[in-house]
Amino acid sequence: MPSYSWQSVFRQAQDEPDLAKLHDRVMEAEGAIFERMQELSSDGAGRAARTEFREIQSALNDLLHIKSERLNWPMPGLKEADFDKTS
Repeated sequence: MPSYSWQSVFRQAQDEPDLAKLHDRVMEAEGAIFERMQELSSDGAGRAARTEFREIQSALNDLLHIKSERLNWPMPGLKEADFDKTS
């Protein structure tokens, strides 16, 4: 399996035990992923790029899970009324 430039920063976010540092780790990982997506977009979408895009999608889903479960951020798409139902 190939290793991608953004993966080490992503793994640091996944493995961060300190909630005080986790927010910064997640932001760093998202920034690294965003930069790589820009590079891939300008290079065209060859077979390798499509494979990496799938890996990126999975990583972004994992980061969303970290934000909602560990950092207690609201899930995207929820309206304020939805919070009243869950409280």
